[in-house]
Amino acid sequence: MEEENNRIVETLLGLSGASDEHMEEVLSAIPFFTEWNMLSLWDGLPVKSRLPPEVEAGFKTRNQWEEQNLCPKDDARPVRMHPSPRAKRIFYYYHVSDIGEADQTEDGEQPVRVTIRVDAGVKRNLQRQAKELDMSVSEYIALLVMQPYEDENGETD
Repeated sequence: MEEENNRIVETLLGLSGASDEHMEEVLSAIPFFTEWNMLSLWDGLPVKSRLPPEVEAGFKTRNQWEEQNLCPKDDARPVRMHPSPRAKRIFYYYHVSDIGEADQTEDGEQPVRVTIRVDAGVKRNLQRQAKELDMSVSEYIALLVMQPYEDENGETD
């Protein structure tokens, strides 16, 4: 069982950068993914809650890892999965092998983490703009925050 679980993890991590279509094609050709019903009926991508319990426990979102004062390494390989069979939304999950201690600031304090809630239309616009720049929404927002705003007179706030 452990050997099969390791193959599941290796396969998922190996496909982390693949397109959804390629990922679906590869996973649907691997018997233990289809026989164990680990793939979504929506699009053929993996469903986290259908993975073996030992494998499922090793994958968490960035937020879930950060709650444990851990964070993905710079070279981490996120895996796109649905959290449950009925969920259409896809989340990026990081495997425990790609996790390290969260960075500390010089005085030992944790970096500030901010949650921004926006209108659905604004959210879609931010997602579209971030996608055009091949960035995550959080990276795009950080870019906007770090760049000074210039008004029509060329003055910054």
